[in-house]
Amino acid sequence: MIPTLLVKAEVVDIRNRKSNLPRRVVADANVLYVINYDVTGLAAAGGRVPPSYQTRHYPAWWKLAARGGVELCTVASCLAEFAHIVERTELENIWRTDPNRPELDPNRPGQDFSPKYTKTVRNHYHGQIKPIREGVETTLASTR
Repeated sequence: MIPTLLVKAEVVDIRNRKSNLPRRVVADANVLYVINYDVTGLAAAGGRVPPSYQTRHYPAWWKLAARGGVELCTVASCLAEFAHIVERTELENIWRTDPNRPELDPNRPGQDFSPKYTKTVRNHYHGQIKPIREGVETTLASTR
């Protein structure tokens, strides 16, 4: 049995520049993605990118918090999820920009990319996995 732990947290309105900064912030994988990954290529290829409120508010608040001495934290599982999201996004970008891209589901031609097709795309573009993963490692290192 996993012991019950008490977690004390407060909600911070990151849209309000006058909100008090907390002492410590824990970011999940999605926040790490919005702050640390450049989605310009995916947007140009027609992929789904984070909503504008996230791309506008998250990085600005994160910089404000860093300048204000807030301890910026995450957990290993979030870093792993972030790495997975970045790899999947890179594969999607390659698939979207390939003029001869494979059908993801032969029974449903014209199907758009979704995360459930990541394994199919990974197998098709197996020659590009090494540079993608090296890029993911670089992104993780700069995130840390």
